[in-house]
Amino acid sequence: MREAEGAALARVLCDQIDRIEGLTGAAAGTLDARAEAIAAAHATALARVTEQAGQIAPERIAQELALVAVRLDVTEELDRLRAHVAAARDLLAKGSPVGRKLDFLAQEFMREANTLCSKAQNADADGGGARPQDRDRPDARADSERGMSGEGGWIFLAR
Repeated sequence: MREAEGAALARVLCDQIDRIEGLTGAAAGTLDARAEAIAAAHATALARVTEQAGQIAPERIAQELALVAVRLDVTEELDRLRAHVAAARDLLAKGSPVGRKLDFLAQEFMREANTLCSKAQNADADGGGARPQDRDRPDARADSERGMSGEGGWIFLAR
């Protein structure tokens, strides 16, 4: 009985991992397509900073430009999501009890997806503004009513 239940759960988890991988790929594709817009945002930030260059120390300008670049770059989050997908698949392939490790990975998926959505500044890249969240939370209905839980977005693992 436990083996059958474990096999059924493994199939569900594999489907969810496939979905996460698909969303990660879609986000990467959307953000690649936005390269020009991202470059324009960088240029705007640079123009804003250089307008005040005479009043600001060069070290401070460099810090501000670095912060802008970090805020717009989601490469690390995409790489981590891909690594977590691979790790989750490896765990499920072992066939041994992996609940705690999967729980940790679920938290990591949520953390990276949330950061990705926050940085993306694009509704197409973040599943329509969705944030990773558990549909069983007491406030999930309120989020849904405010449009924060778009179908097909980053609300995974809870379905």
